Amino acid sequence: MYFQQRYLKDSATFDALTGLQTIDLPNSGLLSGIELRVWGTCGAGGNLPDVWLHNRMKKIEVIAGGMKPIKSLSGEQLLADMLYKKTPLGPHDFKNMASASCEEFFYINFGRHYHDLDYMLDLSRVNDPELQIDADFTMTSQNGWTNGVAMSAVPSFSVICHILRDPAVSPKGYI
Repeated sequence: MYFQQRYLKDSATFDALTGLQTIDLPNSGLLSGIELRVWGTCGAGGNLPDVWLHNRMKKIEVIAGGMKPIKSLSGEQLLADMLYKKTPLGPHDFKNMASASCEEFFYINFGRHYHDLDYMLDLSRVNDPELQIDADFTMTSQNGWTNGVAMSAVPSFSVICHILRDPAVSPKGYI
């Protein structure tokens, strides 16, 4: 029994600085979670980068059948969920440097913790699963902080599904 990391998108670019990005998920397999890596370049001229990538991710959703939300979180809520479930982050620091690089890794967890063997999403039981990312990379302020600078270049992303292979038991459901 092992978890396969299946890349659905690798170093892809968002379609635009604002709007909805949709990625089709596999139609079968036991999905433990979805890793989302986002990186780009902060806008020029900002010496106080108040807006992080997780602020710019307005909504990250896993949808079934084109309309039923299975999981729906903002970037800030997703970071809190990762902390609560003790989800390991990638081997890097979050970056948010003025006029330089920014990157953050996210993990959408369908279990009680990272790679939970009891709770996962059985993709064969949902119709047309997809990941939807609603982002605004032009955002310049959040939560009262107003010194941010809009990103001028469209950032990149990778989507990696963590799928259980050779499962010994059926999952109890997803959380």
